[in-house]
Amino acid sequence: MWLIILWNAKPDTPLFNFKDEVIKYKTYEPFESSIKRVNTTIKNGSKGKTLTEMINGYRADNDIRDEICNFNILKNKIRDMKNQQGNTMESYF
Repeated sequence: MWLIILWNAKPDTPLFNFKDEVIKYKTYEPFESSIKRVNTTIKNGSKGKTLTEMINGYRADNDIRDEICNFNILKNKIRDMKNQQGNTMESYF
């Protein structure tokens, strides 16, 4: 999971719980609640950057393929979701 790498996350932290959930349900389409939770985590912990922007910061020194960093499906799902107030959500992927 990109956030674990980018933020140098330690075991037994919420990011590892996200990872475990993704692995557990890998044959299912991502749950809306999981997408929202990860999107909110990126928003709150990324200092104003999207996940794509953070990954792009590592591209200069690392061979990172474009297809590994394609978050269009998640971005489209976020675009179709509403927050608690009924407003469209901003994607931080």
